[in-house]
Amino acid sequence: MARRNSKVEEPPADPTEPNAVLPEEAVELPPPPPADRWATDVLGAGFQARTLPLHDDDEGEVAATLVRHVPADDPGALPGTPSSPAFAVLYLHGWNDYFYQRELARRWSADGGAFYALDLRKYGRSLRAHQTRGFMESLTVYDEDIHAALKVVRAELGVGTDLVLMGHSTGGLTAALWAHRHPGACGRWCSTRRGWSCRGRRSCAGSPSRSSGARQAAAQGRPADVGPGVLPAHPERVDRRRRPAAGRRR
Repeated sequence: MARRNSKVEEPPADPTEPNAVLPEEAVELPPPPPADRWATDVLGAGFQARTLPLHDDDEGEVAATLVRHVPADDPGALPGTPSSPAFAVLYLHGWNDYFYQRELARRWSADGGAFYALDLRKYGRSLRAHQTRGFMESLTVYDEDIHAALKVVRAELGVGTDLVLMGHSTGGLTAALWAHRHPGACGRWCSTRRGWSCRGRRSCAGSPSRSSGARQAAAQGRPADVGPGVLPAHPERVDRRRRPAAGRRR
C-alpha cells in the first residue's frame, strides 16, 4: 500500500476513488512544541512537552515528542504526591495512539516517580504533514526516539536515576525489545498488554502486571528478568503498512 500524506484540504465526494482520503486524515495538525525548552502541553496545566529532533528518513524531517508531568503545576495532582521523585518512568504508547492519560501520570507521580511519556515518531504530537502515520519497517528504529528521551530525562534527574520503562500494547513490545537489546539500562519494564508483564531486576510488587508468573516472582521476592526465553524469535520485523480501522486503538 502506498504511503499517504497526512495533510489534506477536503475529503473527496466519492470515497471509492483511488486517491480518496479517509475522514480521519482531514485534520489540522497542531504546531509542535519547541525543541530547546519545555512548553505547556495540549493536556493543560501540569503537563509540558518538547520536541526531540531525530535523523531524517526517506519522507523527510523526523521528530519525537517528550511529555512530562509537573505535579506542582497540576490542579488535579493526587494528594500526598512527593515533591522529590525517587525514580523515573518513561511511558510508550501503543499502535495508532499517543499519550493522553493524565490519570496514569498522576498515579505514577503519587508513587514517587518522575513521569515522562514519549509520542514516538509519526504518532500524535510527533506526526508531521509530510509523513505516513505510524509507518516503520522495524521496531528497532524507535531506539533513536527512546535514546533521545532518556538523554533529556537523565540530564534532568541524573544518570544514576532508576528507570521504569512502561509500554502499552505495541509500546510494551517495543519496550521489552529495547530492554533486551540494552541489558541493565532500566531497572524494570512494565507492559499493559495482555499476556505481557512487569519485569526487571527488582520485584514487581504493586506494578500493573497481568502476569501471574510475575506476581508470583514478586511475592517470593525474586526478580522476573528479561531474557531471550520471553521474547519471540524475530519480533522486530513488523509490517505496518496496512492501516487499522479508523478510531481503533490497540
